[in-house]
Amino acid sequence: MYPDSYGTNRITLDQMKAKHAAKMHPEFARRFFAYIEAKGGLLGVGGGWRATGSQPDKSGFAPEGQSFHQDQTFASGTVGYSAVDLVTGNGSAKHKAPAWADTEDAGRWGLHTFINGEPWHIQCNEMRGWSTWRNAGRPDPHTIALPDRLTPATPSTPTPTPTPTPTEEDDNMLNATSLWRPKGYSNVFAVTPDGARHLGAETTEDLKRRLIAAGQNPKVIVSDHPQELKSVLALAGLTTADLVK
Repeated sequence: MYPDSYGTNRITLDQMKAKHAAKMHPEFARRFFAYIEAKGGLLGVGGGWRATGSQPDKSGFAPEGQSFHQDQTFASGTVGYSAVDLVTGNGSAKHKAPAWADTEDAGRWGLHTFINGEPWHIQCNEMRGWSTWRNAGRPDPHTIALPDRLTPATPSTPTPTPTPTPTEEDDNMLNATSLWRPKGYSNVFAVTPDGARHLGAETTEDLKRRLIAAGQNPKVIVSDHPQELKSVLALAGLTTADLVK
């Protein structure tokens, strides 16, 4: 059973899907429910879809019409929402917000919790700010391979490897790629729904040129969010020891 809403109710996974999936973007729904199932009842949906005109008009909330909790029209013509506010069980008391540690593995399912101070807000890896997404042409989240829900993540000691040279195969993922850099460091990462890749200086400039040629945004996103840094490093198979000032 999974926590439901902000009280003490619990529901089955099928009930959760019936309640929320229809209004979601199909790829977000596929990733999200696979992740929820893999967490084995730890997490559930506190808040999901918000109707047009219902976005709270107060600090900490996106402007009306610019929230991924609301219906958005994607490049494919699909209309749906693609963000959820999570809750976690709290014994017999009311459900509570999850901790960062509860969702640090979300990247394996193409999801992330990255908003500063909001470990409960989860959405697709390749979707960050609404304006960035809109300016990129409202791209749909790509269909990605999901991990076996019964196979836990196995920590490993990263081994430095040469940065792979981009190939024609990479071009298919350009419209799902964003460039990301942790504030205070020179390291740049290419972040996609499948993970993250550390880029060398030449590879970064080459990828920027190819993004521009593909009509995508080459701007490097700079973040000072420690949880997002932890997530990107884990996806790239690196540690803080690999960061360069």
